[in-house]
Amino acid sequence: SAGWSGVADLSSLRWTVDHPDDLAHVQSLLDSAAVGAGVGTDAVTGFDRFDLYRGIERAGLRLQAASENLAPLLGEMLARLNRHDEALDPLGVAVAAEPDDAALWSLIATCHERGDNAPKEVEALQKAAQKSPDDAALLRRLGLALRKIPNDAAAIAQLTKALALDPSMVDLEIPLGEMHHAAGRRALGEGDDAGAAAAFEAARKYQRDD
Repeated sequence: SAGWSGVADLSSLRWTVDHPDDLAHVQSLLDSAAVGAGVGTDAVTGFDRFDLYRGIERAGLRLQAASENLAPLLGEMLARLNRHDEALDPLGVAVAAEPDDAALWSLIATCHERGDNAPKEVEALQKAAQKSPDDAALLRRLGLALRKIPNDAAAIAQLTKALALDPSMVDLEIPLGEMHHAAGRRALGEGDDAGAAAAFEAARKYQRDD
């Protein structure tokens, strides 16, 4: 089954701490750990996970002064272990070195999402979307996150673009219809009959007859 024995874990960890500059070995260690600890198997016990984390953390700290190469790996590993608050520090180091990496910004957004920090989630997703403006899945995430703030106008723009890029995302029609309808109600309350009519018309485009 996926995972390591305790003896193999401790041997690998000692090697990593003693040779923190061998990034190929660290990458292999992280990949194996993700299989054993990140996808719901029982192969890695709580004790092994703790040792695994501490070993990688120590390797990361020893590398920090010399190289940022381990930072994204360490951040991803911590995120996979559901240590999202702790993942933010190495991910911050990583994205400072690679500010155009949309995947890093997306992972930072995931950590903020798990921490129920919607404004920070939106901020990170906006950075990711700037780097990858035609990624429908990313725009979908950004639109749904904007709705949580809430910023319905911006959410509508992002979700509309995501749906245009990937028409298979038909489930987005529901929040789009709801937000347009809510905009119509707000316009009515403000005495903006023309704005209300336009918003209700937009909402009708997303109504399903079934």
